[in-house]
Amino acid sequence: NFRFSKGNTLFYENNSFKFDCFSNEISKLDNDFLGPYLAGLIEGDGTIWVGEDQNIKIIPKISIAFKTDDIPLANYLCKLTGCGSVVKKKSGNYVLWVIQNFREVYLLLSLINGYMRTPKHDKVVKAILWYNDYISNINTKKDMPFKGWDGINVARSIQRVEGLVPLAILDKDNSDLGSNSWLSGFTDADGNFSLSLYKKKRVNAYFRIEIAQQYKLSSKDENVILSLEEMNRHESLYPVISAIAILFNTNVYSRNRVTNISYKIYSSYIVMVHNRETLPLVINYFNKYPLLSSKYLDFQDWSKVVNLILNKGQNMETYKIAEDIRKNYNKTRHTFNWDHLK
Repeated sequence: NFRFSKGNTLFYENNSFKFDCFSNEISKLDNDFLGPYLAGLIEGDGTIWVGEDQNIKIIPKISIAFKTDDIPLANYLCKLTGCGSVVKKKSGNYVLWVIQNFREVYLLLSLINGYMRTPKHDKVVKAILWYNDYISNINTKKDMPFKGWDGINVARSIQRVEGLVPLAILDKDNSDLGSNSWLSGFTDADGNFSLSLYKKKRVNAYFRIEIAQQYKLSSKDENVILSLEEMNRHESLYPVISAIAILFNTNVYSRNRVTNISYKIYSSYIVMVHNRETLPLVINYFNKYPLLSSKYLDFQDWSKVVNLILNKGQNMETYKIAEDIRKNYNKTRHTFNWDHLK
């Protein structure tokens, strides 16, 4: 009888009340920005794991990868939500924000529920179903044997779910991309702001997002026609990338490659914004919904050059300023001022 809606409000029949049964954890957060942002970040560089079969009793886990330059952001989100821990990997130039505590995963799912836009929405659904099943078993069968859950410590389980209610499964977010911060999170994961200098006369500015997808085929799919039929059975990322292209009034570039050796289809979709008419759309969006990673500084430098191009044109002054900015552009941001997170 409960419905969990965007805005951190639970509705029961005709009465509504703030979601304070979970120690006010969620209501303390600015979910209008944070929920969509985290959804975009997870859909770009995150993983939602839900156990199946023999692993069905294992608590779902959420992890998000950050490049080492963005460790301050990982720590910030960890502290802000009170969830998980930041783990430095022994190999690779990245860290992981890992959330695997029962109540903390529930909190993250509550925040991103209704804001997912890609096929990873299916993982959120599976995780919420896992939690709803667990909570229902504990709340309704305290005095009964736990069929299928007999490996769980009942006393500890009751404490785990105290104050928690089953979550409604919200559909994908099909709202206008320009209406929330989802694209900021997704860009912090997969976006890029670049500047190129041409023959000491011209500066070209680009905003680019590229997302890739692969499909595992069976060994029987040995020709392109069968492979494409297999690909069509999967949910494509194309609608999401198309929505980004529509937001910035540009095109989608796509590439597909089929390998008969590994029996996989590789697809990539690219959105590129680069002309005078559409670059201001990018600036307007990220001024409204700021980036939080070190790309925030890249964007500030990039937008400064774009505004010079728009206001003063392609001249020697614009070129010299852009050339000077590019000396430290897209470099390591160890001295980056993170005041925008305060």
